[in-house]
Amino acid sequence: APAPFLRFLQAVVRRGRQGLLAEIAQQYDVLQDQKLNRVHAGVTLAHEADTSLEQQIVERLATALGKEVRAHFRADRAILGGVVVRVGDRIYDGSVRRKLAVLRRKMLVGD
Repeated sequence: APAPFLRFLQAVVRRGRQGLLAEIAQQYDVLQDQKLNRVHAGVTLAHEADTSLEQQIVERLATALGKEVRAHFRADRAILGGVVVRVGDRIYDGSVRRKLAVLRRKMLVGD
């Protein structure tokens, strides 16, 4: 390991802060992502996606966000269809479940 990194680790241990190493590593990853103009996106689909669909989604997100996207895919039948994307604290909900809920609300209100 590089000498500056070893000195940093020694300082952390000397100060009894080794319990913070996981958080320090996590913050390092955040800073690295910012420097590289990269975001992580949680992508939920109603079914497992094939590689081609995953690539299409990543490309569209990268274009929309203007950043490199590292997508983490998962399936959840509860959304019924469509896609839900979480990037940081933002959620883009294009699920069929949400669209049905909006339609239901409009019908109940009479709009």
